[in-house]
Amino acid sequence: MSDAAEKGNVPFSREVTMFASTIGIYIFFVFFMPQGFTTLAEALKDIFEQPEAWRIETSTDVVALVTHIFWSTSALMIPIFALLVVFGLGSSVLQNLPSPVLDRIAPKMNRISPIGGLKRIYGAQGLVEFGKSLFKIIIVSVVIVMVLKNDYYASLESMFSDPLTIFTTLTGDLNEIMIVILFATATIAVVDFSGHATTGTPNCA
Repeated sequence: MSDAAEKGNVPFSREVTMFASTIGIYIFFVFFMPQGFTTLAEALKDIFEQPEAWRIETSTDVVALVTHIFWSTSALMIPIFALLVVFGLGSSVLQNLPSPVLDRIAPKMNRISPIGGLKRIYGAQGLVEFGKSLFKIIIVSVVIVMVLKNDYYASLESMFSDPLTIFTTLTGDLNEIMIVILFATATIAVVDFSGHATTGTPNCA
């Protein structure tokens, strides 16, 4: 076990990292997106409804306008980037503490071999990864169809209303989709990590 750990062959599931990132995205949708979208919408509303208040005659005027838009956009973008970094790195650290493994970055001929690449893609591990990706795509597609089917007419009606109503309807649909995706990714993550932990094989694909 110690020799395997020194070589970096420790149980690691990318599905756990995916699940953690999905949690971060869901937290963003629930707690940060509404306020961030409102801030950005108000900023754009001021610009388009009162264009005369924003002069673009000198470079200073342009910088002031770009700065205003940037800070309004940052209220929407910074939280999602921060959450993805925190949850992504956190899930990796919780699975295994990071340690330098020089063997992983040492040049090896089989890594640049076309035949070796084909074996990795079409081998057992590659087929397993393809199956998991296909399962996630099917789950997401089914969920989207189910959600949009139930709210089809409500979504169409909201398209002709004000932007805030459109945003509210869209947020509700996204929340429903994200909840099901969370359950799907959690199931895959538990099965995947348990398999790697039981066999002691890393997920290096």
